[in-house]
Amino acid sequence: MKRIFALILAALFLIPLNMVNAATEETALAAVKMDGKWGFVDKNGQLVIKVQFDDVNSFSEGLAPAKINNKWGVVNRTGEFILQPQFDYIGSFRAGVAVIIDNKRWSYIDKTGQSVSCLFVLFGTMKNGEGA
Repeated sequence: MKRIFALILAALFLIPLNMVNAATEETALAAVKMDGKWGFVDKNGQLVIKVQFDDVNSFSEGLAPAKINNKWGVVNRTGEFILQPQFDYIGSFRAGVAVIIDNKRWSYIDKTGQSVSCLFVLFGTMKNGEGA
């Protein structure tokens, strides 16, 4: 009886973990540089987002910072800009916010491009058990 209980318990924990890992691997995109420009490939090496950017950061929370003509914006998994290139720099999203530099000023934005209070970033992300 203990063996059956242990197997059921293991199955309850392992199946969801394997599904999460499979989903993560299936949707993972990696940056690739060709002829001085950046794009993204999937896990099979297939070009998913055409090589067009001057620079990129890694995907996080389904979004990746991308630089064109000396300005940074944010692209989704299809390569469409959801935040147009307008910043001097933008970091990857963590807990729904990203750090930006614009006109030598540091601040945080959410995924819609709206400014976010630094106090929210500090206490909001720590409340969820994540660092900023």
